[in-house]
Amino acid sequence: MPVPSSSERPVRDDIGRTADAVQHELARRATRLRFQAPLEAVYQEWQAEGSRGARIALAVVVIALLAINTANEFILLRPEAKFLPLAHWIQWGIECPAAVVALLVHLSRRLKWLWDPVFIVAGMLVAFGVEAQRVLGLSQGFDMPALFAPVAVVTGAISARLRFWLALPASVLFLIVWSVIEVLYLDNPATATNVLFAGFVALSGLLVGLYGQEYHSRRAWLQQEWNRVMSETDPMTLMPNRRALTRLGDELTERAQREHQSIALAVIDIDHFKRYNDEWGHERGDECIRRVGQALAAQARRAQDVGQSHRR
Repeated sequence: MPVPSSSERPVRDDIGRTADAVQHELARRATRLRFQAPLEAVYQEWQAEGSRGARIALAVVVIALLAINTANEFILLRPEAKFLPLAHWIQWGIECPAAVVALLVHLSRRLKWLWDPVFIVAGMLVAFGVEAQRVLGLSQGFDMPALFAPVAVVTGAISARLRFWLALPASVLFLIVWSVIEVLYLDNPATATNVLFAGFVALSGLLVGLYGQEYHSRRAWLQQEWNRVMSETDPMTLMPNRRALTRLGDELTERAQREHQSIALAVIDIDHFKRYNDEWGHERGDECIRRVGQALAAQARRAQDVGQSHRR
């Protein structure tokens, strides 16, 4: 189910709840990298949109590197090597299609729910494709860099800003399978031990880096949400202020034109408010405005229903 964006979430009494939730998370510090609902869903949508461009660029780079690598193998390396036809099949039959699928999926916002799983599967296919080519090279006496596959995993995960709890199981699975392959195809136990240790250090560093990256990302997002809510909220009534009404009015007008629907605007005046305020004082006048605002907000039934208070 798609998550509503910040401009589509209820803006009536939801503003107060959002402010309380953000303030609570800022105090809690969320070291488990998990917010309480519904902030977690909104953060994940924000994070996905932020990483989308990097993932699209990464897919394009992978496709370009495959083309450069193939040309390099024919021109500079060993075009007569027997393993090259199968290696090229892996590159253009598995790795390149995986990158293309990831690229196409990320180009469509309707498939946002597939972005993370498709990226992880595509990354695993590319990484194990690289490892398969290393095994083929070893069978022909051609030694590819032992850490080529782990480097591909680390580079891809960091570049794509993969969330920690998604990267953790994928990294553990890759490390286990990659370690088994290296042990089976490396005859020298000492070399195998050094290679596995280096791979473990690389993937451990990846997870530590992703944790720190996401933690600071979450803190920055919370502060951004707090600033947004406070800048668009009347501090007395906790209803949207003039800035929020202007922004939401433009969005609602554009949506109504696109969907061929109508919107309604009602202006409500509190009778004899100036006399009431002068007789009973500003404190009672503020309380009157708050109660009227709460009564109006209680009548809102949809996320698009917006109320604003204004004191004259």
